Amino acid sequence: MTNIANDLVSAIGEVSLLVRFIIFSALIVISYFLSVLTLRPLQRSMQERKRFIANISHELRTPLSIMKAELEAALLQGDMITKRELLEISRSNLEEVDRSAQIIQFLLNFSELETRLASLQLSQVNLSRVARKALRLVEEDAHRQRIALAFEDVDGAVVRGNATALEELVLNLLKNAIRFNSAGGKIRVKIVRGEDGGIKMSVADTGVGIRAVDLPHIFEPFYAGSNVLKKRKESAGLGLAIVRAIARLHRARVSVDSVVGQGTSVGVRFPRYHGR
Repeated sequence: MTNIANDLVSAIGEVSLLVRFIIFSALIVISYFLSVLTLRPLQRSMQERKRFIANISHELRTPLSIMKAELEAALLQGDMITKRELLEISRSNLEEVDRSAQIIQFLLNFSELETRLASLQLSQVNLSRVARKALRLVEEDAHRQRIALAFEDVDGAVVRGNATALEELVLNLLKNAIRFNSAGGKIRVKIVRGEDGGIKMSVADTGVGIRAVDLPHIFEPFYAGSNVLKKRKESAGLGLAIVRAIARLHRARVSVDSVVGQGTSVGVRFPRYHGR
C-alpha cells in the first residue's frame, strides 16, 4: 500500500498546482470585471463589486473545499486506503476540477461578450422565427423533464437586431425556465405588439420562483437566491446577465415578475422597428 500512498501524495501535488492555476486565472478575470465596474457611479460600483467578489468567491471556493476535504481524509487513512477509495476520490476531484474550469470558461466568455456584441451587424429580424428555433433546440431537455412548451405570437413580429444574439437571449431564458422548473411544469413563450408599436416577448414558467429581496440582483453574474441554490449545480449563474447585455445592444428593456412557488415571467420589450 506504500505505492498507493506515494501515488496519492503525487496526485495531491498535481492537484495543488492545478488549483493555484485556476485561482490565478480567476483573479485575472475578476480584475477585468472590477475595471468595468469602476466606470460606473462610485456607490453603485462598490456595492456591485462586493457582491460580485462574494458570488465568484463562493462559486470557486465550493469545489476547492470539496477537493481539499477529500484529499485530507485520504491522507489520514495513509496506507489503509484502498484502490477503490482512491479511484472514487480521484473521480470526485476531477469532477470538481471540471466545475472550476467551467466557471473560468464562463467568466472568459462573458468578459468577451460585450466586445463581441458591439461588432455585430443589426438588421431586420423576425423575432417569432428566432423564438421557434430556440424552442426546437430545448425540446429534448424539456421533454426529458416532462415540461410542456407553449408558443403564442403575432404576425409581423419584426425587430431591429441580430438573429444570432437574439437566439442566444431566448435560449438563455428557456434554459433558465427549464432548469428552475418542476417535473410536469409548463413554459409559455408569448410575443405581442405593444401600444407603442414595439414588440414584447415573455418567457413564463411554473417553477420555484424568485424572492422579492433577490429580484434587484438577479442580473448580476453568479448571483442566486437561496431558494434556487439547490438547482444551480449545472449553471454558472450568467444566464440573466447575458440576457441583459444582449437586450441593451437592441435597446430593449428586461423586466421580471415572480412569485415564490408559482413561477417567473421574464419580459423583453423591444422598441418599434421603423424599417431602417
